[in-house]
Amino acid sequence: MLHSILDGFHPTCECIVNDSSRDNQVAPTPTAQADGCYHVFLDVGSNIGNHVRFLFEPQLYPAAKIARNFFKEAFGPELDRLNTDICVFSFEPNPDHYSRHEHLRRAYNSLNWRYTPIHAGVAHHTGNITFYHTGDDLGFTTKKSNCRKECRPEQVPIIRLADWIKREVADRRIPLTGNNTIMPPRVVMKMDVEFMEYEILPDLMLSGIV
Repeated sequence: MLHSILDGFHPTCECIVNDSSRDNQVAPTPTAQADGCYHVFLDVGSNIGNHVRFLFEPQLYPAAKIARNFFKEAFGPELDRLNTDICVFSFEPNPDHYSRHEHLRRAYNSLNWRYTPIHAGVAHHTGNITFYHTGDDLGFTTKKSNCRKECRPEQVPIIRLADWIKREVADRRIPLTGNNTIMPPRVVMKMDVEFMEYEILPDLMLSGIV
C-alpha cells in the first residue's frame, strides 16, 4: 500500500513498504541491520531528524499533526505503542547534520530505542553526487540553481535505496510479537530528497519494494 503527500511542487512521500518478512516471523539472529525489529520507519532525507522525534517523542510536538496522525495509522495510538517495538533508520547526506544525528542515536540507544543514522544520500543507483551548501535555511541542495547566499560544492555518497531495503529490511527476522502492539509488523517510509523522488519512487515500484 502506498500513501503519498505532495507539498506544492516538492514531492514528499510517506509510504508503507511491502514487508515480505511478516509471513516468516522467527526469533531474530542478526544478519541484516533490521533483524530483531518488529516495526521499521525509514526517514529518507531526514535533515536534522525531526521525524524520529515526532515518532519517539510526540508529546513534545503537538503541532506536528500530519506526521503524528500518519504514525498513529501505521503503528497504532501513541499511548498504546512502545518505542522499543520500532526501529528507525535515517538517511541524510548533509555533513552539517551528522553530529546531531549521532547525538540522537546515543540518546535513544541509551533507552533501548533503536535509531540508526546513515550518512549518505539515496538514489536509483549507487555512487556519488554533488550537493551544494547554500548558506541559508535551505542548507543543502542538488540543484545549483537553488543556491542563493553561497554555492559550495561537496561530493557525498549515495546508495540505491531499493537494494538497501531489500538487503537490510525486507527479509529481516522479526520478533514473534511486539511488546505492546496488536498491529501487524510494518515498514513505513517518509521521503523528502530534493526532487530525486521522481527517480527513486519508480525504481522502488519496479523492484517490488513498494
